[in-house]
Amino acid sequence: MSQKLYPTFDVPEVINEEAQIDKEYHRSMKWDPEKGDFVRDGSNRVLECDGREAFMIWCFKAAQTERYQCLAYPRSIGTEMESVKDNDRDVAQSMVERTITEALKVNPRTEYVRNFEFTWDADDIHRRMMAELPDDIDDMPGGFPYDMTRPTAIEKSELINFHLLRALMIAYPQYAWDEWLDLHGQQVHLTRHEAAHATGVVTVTGSAGTELPAGTVFCTTATNDGPSIEFQSDADAAIPEGGSIDINVTAVEAGTNSNVKADTVILLMKPINNITSITNKDGITGGTERETDDDFYDRIAVEYSNSMTYLGNDTDYKRWAKEAGAGDCIVDPAWKGPGTVRLVLVDGNGQPANKELIDAVFNHIVSPADRAARLLPTGCAELTCAAATTVSVNYTCTGLIYDSEHTSIEEITAQFEALVKTKYEEAKANNVLRYNDIRPLLADISGVTDFSEFMMNGSMNNITLANIEYPATGTVKFS
Repeated sequence: MSQKLYPTFDVPEVINEEAQIDKEYHRSMKWDPEKGDFVRDGSNRVLECDGREAFMIWCFKAAQTERYQCLAYPRSIGTEMESVKDNDRDVAQSMVERTITEALKVNPRTEYVRNFEFTWDADDIHRRMMAELPDDIDDMPGGFPYDMTRPTAIEKSELINFHLLRALMIAYPQYAWDEWLDLHGQQVHLTRHEAAHATGVVTVTGSAGTELPAGTVFCTTATNDGPSIEFQSDADAAIPEGGSIDINVTAVEAGTNSNVKADTVILLMKPINNITSITNKDGITGGTERETDDDFYDRIAVEYSNSMTYLGNDTDYKRWAKEAGAGDCIVDPAWKGPGTVRLVLVDGNGQPANKELIDAVFNHIVSPADRAARLLPTGCAELTCAAATTVSVNYTCTGLIYDSEHTSIEEITAQFEALVKTKYEEAKANNVLRYNDIRPLLADISGVTDFSEFMMNGSMNNITLANIEYPATGTVKFS
């Protein structure tokens, strides 16, 4: 065949035209341009991405695909580089600029394509180096000058084609990453949110007078799924005459793994005499992961926006809440009359904010200790910060058919729980969690072939949310 059906690399999922016209641009397969292959996890499954990263990957693939040569792609996708090969450098550069621009403009998310920079490969660099030698110097392959200058040409080519490109990218916040994006944040007085430690209360029962010094370590039971999770007490404590005391604790390690359910913290790391029982009556919450590049860039972009104000509108309150570490907030104006505002908060996991986060948001906006740093508008007589109310959504699926050789129900469940969280922000914006938005998520998981029945809270209906309610994942049972 003169045409290939698929590109030369393995493509587990083809980007269709419908996805290309979706303004939000949902998920894509992660691609490593340096390796020329998809990014996979420890189980050799292709990882997914969305947002800006998905758009950049689409651009890379579109630029690297010869139009009409991959029949699985729409005819509008790709470039026409074959026509460039036989032209001189100036003509070739002009044709490359034209065909790349046409290829990328197919995607409606592409606003413009400009600022082309052209470099040439190590062979071209080396030929120019040899041409600069005096006429009486041997410039043939195998000769000393040729062989000794070849590595320099290769290194210069890599510098031009890779390192300088990356250096240019980090100059712009939309392309920067890691510590380079942190530097952009500093320019607008923002810092990345580091991983947060979960906090909560542990109830200890034992003999009156038993002392528990600050730093006493309580922990969960280790399981086959992971090690014990440790929490240390915040202050010195002693069991009173009643025989029981509530002790504030903080997770030893930050991150979402430090969030645990009620009645799971039941052990002491080091035994203490006269202690009869340990438990946490409520879940220990508030542990979050380090803020991602995409989320941090979104906050940076807001600060750069000309629409940013300090008037105390809904956008201002949401921005201030996120600056203090909230994942999101609902602004409830005049909830107790004129001049009153209530902020209903969730953390970075979409869970109701704990006391530490609520206090952090309040103190950031009101600044009780330093009125000069106060963000709260003068017209607001009272600001209230509270934890959001969540609507627990239970998901069930029967008749699940999947590739049992390469995945398991446990892995499918974990992937679904991660995917469904991406729909909660949209659901909150519309005050409804739509069944038809959630059901396809299960079908899109790698390895899932089919299933009989999928339900949310026992039905196939949408779930309506009140103004101050957030959806939250309850139980997930697939069979």
